[in-house]
Amino acid sequence: MMRMSNRTGIVKLDGLAGRAAQRLGTVGDRYWIMLILLFTVILAAPFLSGLGFNFLLLFALISTVSSLVSGDRNLHLILRALSTPLLLFFVLAFIAPTKTVRLMETVPRLEVFLWTLGILLILGCGLLILIALLHVREITPADIAGVASLYLLIGFLWAHFYSILEYSVPGSFSMPDTADPFAGAWTERDYNDKRLLYYSFITLLTVGYGDIIPQNSLASSLAVLEAVVGQLFIVIVVATILSKRRKHSFA
Repeated sequence: MMRMSNRTGIVKLDGLAGRAAQRLGTVGDRYWIMLILLFTVILAAPFLSGLGFNFLLLFALISTVSSLVSGDRNLHLILRALSTPLLLFFVLAFIAPTKTVRLMETVPRLEVFLWTLGILLILGCGLLILIALLHVREITPADIAGVASLYLLIGFLWAHFYSILEYSVPGSFSMPDTADPFAGAWTERDYNDKRLLYYSFITLLTVGYGDIIPQNSLASSLAVLEAVVGQLFIVIVVATILSKRRKHSFA
């Protein structure tokens, strides 16, 4: 049985959906913060190292979703388990960059492990936000900011997929050979990660400039899947959520 109060109250549901949506009344403003931070990550990417923009992304996720899971001890522990290793690695990288490089060289698959944690964190946080948004009766502008944030998270999620693939199978994507005046002290990995972040959003938006091209079947399949997921998100999720706002307007 589902019970809902007004927007100022607390949404009460049974099961996982209820626990995820229970804190929606306190997280509304954080959707705006998350949206602003995600745009900041995109805009600041040319001027930040790979660690820098990934740290901003992690902060955006944790600061928003922590309100959703604060009422559920199990979900809170899962969030901590996924985010703590990433936070510790970022702190180590900022404090002792030389030791971090040595650690990466000693444990070659550490980078894949960190990317995988990032993928799980984005998926989990995105799912919790989606569940919470689908179980509200009245859609506010803050909730629309949450929907926009979810759409941006698709781009970040696929950027992680592309980075893992390029790391595991070098040459999976053809990269432009032109020099980047903003590159600064970037490593080759930083350069590739930023290019693949760009490629992910261009694919999500189905623009397709053609400057980065998949070079194997798996890379091509991931690109097609991202474009399809992006369109389905607009058609299904956005339409479903915004229809609630329209129904409320006519009520």
